[in-house]
Amino acid sequence: ATEDDHLPARSKSSEYRPFVRALSEFRLWCRGTLATMAAFIVTFIDDLDLDVDGRALLVYFVLLFVYTMKQQIMHMVQYGYVPWNKPKKRVAHEKSEALDV
Repeated sequence: ATEDDHLPARSKSSEYRPFVRALSEFRLWCRGTLATMAAFIVTFIDDLDLDVDGRALLVYFVLLFVYTMKQQIMHMVQYGYVPWNKPKKRVAHEKSEALDV
């Protein structure tokens, strides 16, 4: 129902298209809204109320965080961007006396 739903995935010319959407923004918002509403409704059903051990939840969160950050850091190293490297050396430019006012 948006203008990009019916766009062709491949152009008929040999023009390079670096990004083709797999999911339109409208469908993304619809699915997100439905998932949020379903989660909200399910919170009121007593049969689906599960006891959660806080330590297990913490371990799960830490494992997911470490795994995700490992992937991000490997990606940054692969493309040469590592934020904790030393800053690049800057060439000191001499001031031109003609530009001083």
